[in-house]
Amino acid sequence: MKGALAGLALLALGGSSVAQDSESRYQAANEAARTGDLLRAIEGYREIAAGGDESASLYWNWAQAASSRGDQGEALWALLRARELDPGDRAVRRDVEAVRESLNLDPAEIAPEPLAAAARLARRFHLDLLAAALLLLSLAAVLAATLYSYFKFATHPSPSSDRSRSTSIRTISPR
Repeated sequence: MKGALAGLALLALGGSSVAQDSESRYQAANEAARTGDLLRAIEGYREIAAGGDESASLYWNWAQAASSRGDQGEALWALLRARELDPGDRAVRRDVEAVRESLNLDPAEIAPEPLAAAARLARRFHLDLLAAALLLLSLAAVLAATLYSYFKFATHPSPSSDRSRSTSIRTISPR
């Protein structure tokens, strides 16, 4: 029992060590960017992301460093990745628009997938893929039912209007 607890304690300490290492690398990359060593900063951000410790702020800082180096394409890529991770971040959205306009790109060119906006919206509201698919299916069913009833009644006269015509014909005709 004590061995298992000691193992869990070592595992927890090892995990916090990895988090501290990632945090120290992040701080070092930020410091490199502040001092003007943008290449070292970008390399640091790349290593952190490759290690799986991704965040919107990591990619935003990466974009700022790339933009300062004059690499607008890399900056746009990093901003789009930051937008995927945190769709509600207004600073990221503002910077995506600024870089997009500086590169003279159409808004459709940075989100070519037809459902990219729906996927971002699902992440923003923390919907998983199944919930988003069910929402779209539900909306499609409501739209189909509405269109069906509209075209059904628009092309066929209602039975109540037929009765009123037949009643008026009966009153005119002799018995």
